[in-house]
This record gives sequence, C-alpha cells and structure tokens, in this order.
Amino acid sequence: MKHQPLQHIIYFSLLTFLLFSSSLLDAQKPGPVMIDTVTFQVNMKYMIANNMFDPTTDTIDITGSMNQWLGKDFLERTGTSDIYEIRLELLQGVVYSYKFRIHKADTIFTEQVDTTTRLVRIPDSALTITNFFNNVNPATIPMTFNCNLFYQIKAGHFTSNTDFVDVAGNFNNEGANDVLFNRGNDSLFSLTLFMDTALIAGPPLRFKFRFNGNWATAELPNDSSRTYTLAATANSFTAWYNNIDPSVPAIPFVYDVMIQDTLHPARTVIGSYRYEDYNLRPEGNSRYRWYLADSIGGPVTPIDTAFKISYTIDSVYLGKYLVFEVTPLTQDSIVGLPVMVYSAEKITGVGIEEKSHPLARVYPNPVSDILYIEPTTSLERIDLISINGQYVRTVSSIQEKQIQIDVKDLREGLYFLKVQGKNSCINAVKVIIR
Repeated sequence: MKHQPLQHIIYFSLLTFLLFSSSLLDAQKPGPVMIDTVTFQVNMKYMIANNMFDPTTDTIDITGSMNQWLGKDFLERTGTSDIYEIRLELLQGVVYSYKFRIHKADTIFTEQVDTTTRLVRIPDSALTITNFFNNVNPATIPMTFNCNLFYQIKAGHFTSNTDFVDVAGNFNNEGANDVLFNRGNDSLFSLTLFMDTALIAGPPLRFKFRFNGNWATAELPNDSSRTYTLAATANSFTAWYNNIDPSVPAIPFVYDVMIQDTLHPARTVIGSYRYEDYNLRPEGNSRYRWYLADSIGGPVTPIDTAFKISYTIDSVYLGKYLVFEVTPLTQDSIVGLPVMVYSAEKITGVGIEEKSHPLARVYPNPVSDILYIEPTTSLERIDLISINGQYVRTVSSIQEKQIQIDVKDLREGLYFLKVQGKNSCINAVKVIIR
C-alpha cells in the first residue's frame, strides 16, 4: 500500500503526457478550416407583395447539402425589412447546393430556381450571399453563362464529380463563388445570374471561366477576358472552354517533353512526353529522334540509328548534351510540330556515375495505373508529391524488392517521386501520370 500513491502519480503523469501529446499531434494535423461568417440572405419583398409569404405567420428555411437536404435551418427577419438571413459554419473551398423553402402551416413551398439548385463555393474569407426568393426581382436582368467542357472531360482534364467550373469577372469581384452546373447534358455547364439593370448602360461584362475557383486554371491564359454587352431582355453567352471546339480541325501536339534517367555511358535513357489532340484522335506512330549538342540550346547533330523513344548512351559522347525530339502523329497520320528538349547536364563518366547513382529504378513513366519502384539500395521512405507540393502517396518501412504505387485515382499531370535512402541520400524523379 505504501507504493500506491507513487503509482497514482506515475499514472496521472503518464495520462497527462499522453493527453498533451495527443493534443499536440492533433494541432499539427492538417485539416479542414471552418468559418462561421457565411451569411445566407433571401429577400422576400416580391413574395410578400404577391401574397405568397406572410411575415406574421410563415417561416423560411434553407435546405441543401450543408444539412443533408433536411432543412430546418430557419432564417430570421432582419429588423422590419423583408430580408431574412442565417449564418452557418461551412468548409472553405467546398461547393454547396441549396434552396430556400417557405413553411405555410402544414405546407412547404420550395423555390424553383432555374429548375435546379443554387450553388456556391465557400471562400477563405467572410461571405454574404443575397438572393430573391425564386429570383423574382423586376430590377434585375437574367444573364445565363454556358460553358462547354466536352474536350476537357474527354481528355481527362475535368472530372464532374470532383472538379467544378465557375465564372469570374467584373460583376462578381473577379471571382469567386458563382459555380456553373450540368443541366443533364454530358458537357454543357450553365449558370443564370441576375444582374442589376444599372449594368445595361454601364461597361460590358468582362469574365473568364475557371476550374476549381483558381485563376491559375483560368481559360485563355494569353488572351484578354471575354466580354458581353448586357441587353434589357434575357441574355445568354455560350463558349467552348478555352475555345477548344473538337469539330474544328487541328494538328496534334506534345508537351512536358523530358529525358528520363541519368546520363552515363551504357545507360538507357527514355524520352517522355504528353500527347494531345483537340479532335480527340488517338496517337499513332509518333516519330522520335536523338541528337547531340555542345551547349544547351546550341546546334544539334543527329545520332545515327537513334530513332526510338529510348537510347543507350555511347561512351564516345562524354561531355556532350543529349537532345530528344518527338514529332506527334495521329492514327490517321496527321502530323504535329516537332518538340525538342535538351538534357540539363552533360553525359558524364564512371566516377560521376558512382557518386550520383539513382537509388531506385522507376517505371513505367508516363504511368496510368501502377507505378513500379525497384530499389538499388536500402530505402527509408518514398513520397509522391504533386506539382503544388501536396504529398499524395507515402511508403515507409520498405522491405520489398519491388514497390507498387497505385495512381489510378490521381489527376493527370506532373508529379515528383522523392526517394530517400537509409544513408540520408535523396533522389527526385519526375513522374507523369496519364
């Protein structure tokens, strides 16, 4: 019994430490950021004027994806005005769909907004969303934005269940939360906004369509914004995203052209690239060619018989830069423009090779389903990192002679594979996911 107090002290100290450690770890974990300043307002002026809403007896709520479409988040009247509002805590960056409902005795009347729902993307700052019930407001003019994403969907650049497209311009503070939605068509996304009639006499609407609310993904990156002059009647604007109309003939093209692996004698290097065709024609027998150069960007000399996507380096070319060229062809032999890439370093000898020997063999590259990694030494950790720095895959406690990473659910594009050896050496390999 004389040891019981000490046991209690130890137990209490250990429990305190565990709780503190857990709290510290939780604080370090990245997680969704909550905001509590999203204010939904609905103006009932014209519903009251048309005897469709009685402020003394009727109530109004919001129903949507933020409350599993169960409603019951009732709005309160702001003073004696006809505006009702509610504040909700919502996740930043998430797109929510919603509608307003009138409760009259035992009857619930749901607004019919464009025959579908309202959509909004929550920013990382305070937001107030103001609507008229059923969009009834004689002082506004409907403006419908239509964006056709046929090519982006077929090419794998846009996924309807994970991505969204919005419209950003001088009418909504260059951006924001006006999300287009699919109207039952495979590729046409639309949104009707109600513009103030004062814009009829003002400057033209100026705008662009964007993916996922990001200006870095805005269409027409090298062109000025789209414009539209608002008329006094119903307005509509329709465009292909990036003006890519698959019915208009175009030649194929390639980008992200790279030379894979280190440049040492007897090593086989591989040229990699991304192929695209606006007319969605599959790739045919694209042409490959390897060259040598004395400097990056300098004149090139073709290597005889080097016409494959891979090339085994000859030791006689020590000190030269290696150059890879690809000319895209469609299956029906439509030829695109050749694209050439120079190696970042010269071909080096055995001593340098031993010093910079890669920690693992990575293949295939580009990859569409399973990425294979074969260690050449003991590895501590493998990370697959997106181009914006996000760690999308991590492998640790590596024992296998071959590691497999499933990338089927990752978005197409350029990634970095960071391979760390147990001797603290680190290699980085560019990986293209198709």
